[in-house]
Amino acid sequence: ENIDQSIRIWLCGGRIEVAEGAYIAHMWRDAKNPKTTLKYPIPTRDVMRNKARASKAWFGEFTEKVFSFPEYEAFTKHGEPLGDMSNFDRLKDKLQCKPFTHYLQRFSYVYFDSGLIPEDIFQIREKKTGLCLERIQEQQQPHNVILMPCGGGEGGGTTPELQIWHRGNRDPSRKGKPCCSGIMNWNFLQCFDAVSIGSKLRTFDCEIQGGSINQHFTLDDAHTGQLFWRHHDASKRKGGDGCLDVVQVKSADSQFVDLDSHCSSTVEPEGTETVRSSGGGTAPAHFRVRST
Repeated sequence: ENIDQSIRIWLCGGRIEVAEGAYIAHMWRDAKNPKTTLKYPIPTRDVMRNKARASKAWFGEFTEKVFSFPEYEAFTKHGEPLGDMSNFDRLKDKLQCKPFTHYLQRFSYVYFDSGLIPEDIFQIREKKTGLCLERIQEQQQPHNVILMPCGGGEGGGTTPELQIWHRGNRDPSRKGKPCCSGIMNWNFLQCFDAVSIGSKLRTFDCEIQGGSINQHFTLDDAHTGQLFWRHHDASKRKGGDGCLDVVQVKSADSQFVDLDSHCSSTVEPEGTETVRSSGGGTAPAHFRVRST
């Protein structure tokens, strides 16, 4: 109902105002406080159906985008019915409701100036290796960003959405704070984030107002092709405090010894992360030495 009621108000002639001195309370569930225990069941299927109905009713041409997410597969692939939608049609005719694009334009500073609805999307390929930047989802953020074989394109197949990026976050250095001051992962509210020179590139929740300087990244695709961090002049695409580069994997020298010499230690892989070798194969990215 929160989706349905709020969008209905804005599209059908109403406004939502802040009432001075008014307070809205919400009681969070707390396992240690019996007063907050859920007193009634919440059937997940009905909740998702209500969300799907609200999306179908008000999002217009954007409904297809909403239904592309996995949580709506019950309705797009498995035939779950949405129910009768004719009451929405009658209401929209009666109140002369505007299309959803009117809502997006009304709040353009949220959706367009922040890059949440981007002008274009792209992959970022590292020139030397030919690999693409891909976000690796961790149990909790920050999430790592690594180089992986590029999906889609000349190689065919589907491009992983974790390899798809676009410009995002408002740019506080420019008048009106238009887009963009960072790089956002497509379909996720995750942005490039770095804490210092020499640190790893990771992603964190996007600060869409552009307030986090750790998320100030500029892709100079028209000139150098570099990805600058904390750029100095976003409008002219001039440099920054640092730029993204690849850390070269170093290999230790080794030699074979006769088994009779009784080796006192062994080298074994640590973790599951791998790197590509010059011969095209893969090798563990991290090793450890263990005494035998």
